[in-house]
Amino acid sequence: MAERDPSRYGLRGELLWHLSRIRRLRAVTAALAVVALAFGVLVVSGPGAMRLSTWMRDPGFAALDELPLPRWASTRPSDTAEGSRWCVDRCMVRQRQWTSLADVAATSAAFRVAFDSASWTRVPRSYCAGAEDSAAVQCFRRDAWHLRLIVAPIACRDDFACEGAVVTAVMAPATTRGDRVG
Repeated sequence: MAERDPSRYGLRGELLWHLSRIRRLRAVTAALAVVALAFGVLVVSGPGAMRLSTWMRDPGFAALDELPLPRWASTRPSDTAEGSRWCVDRCMVRQRQWTSLADVAATSAAFRVAFDSASWTRVPRSYCAGAEDSAAVQCFRRDAWHLRLIVAPIACRDDFACEGAVVTAVMAPATTRGDRVG
């Protein structure tokens, strides 16, 4: 830029010219700062929000979400949880209930296949509370989880033949190897 000649515009004119130049520079700097801040928030908050939601997601329900269940066997899931996730005072017990469109035997078999393919280990019937009496109760273990699976026929309100089953998975942290599940 060309040098300004103070004698041509006077001292006052020269000061006004410099002040307007400083104002423009401040406005451009503020605009660039806002753009950089917005870009930083978008870049950081996207992965940060994903990490936060992953950290806050319940690992027990996440393990059940990963099961490769057929649609007919896992309709209308509903979750409940009771206790502390970090085992303060009492460990959390998670329960998920599904409705199946098939009978108890087919539903039980579909869940068994899903748990087997998701690397859950079947617990011997002697360690599964209630499994001695019913073939519809199964127990599984994976990592630090014990799971008791109960498949029961749908309760009918009428005298009509009802098709379907209610599946309840009760999941709690495993404590020792010899514990009974359930």
